[in-house]
Amino acid sequence: MEETDERQEGGAAGGAGSAGEEQAAELRAEEESAKAMEAEVPHPPGYDNPGQEQPS
Repeated sequence: MEETDERQEGGAAGGAGSAGEEQAAELRAEEESAKAMEAEVPHPPGYDNPGQEQPS
């Protein structure tokens, strides 16, 4: 899958109006589903996914 490409496009389109908002909503949904998966899958200390910004 091309998740990194999609995230880059979403960021670039962020100020482009409704298209950017639509992609931002998709990214939020992906992040929430990723967080749910991460809650089930233990990661080693200091784990960081470089393709995804993790809010602290």
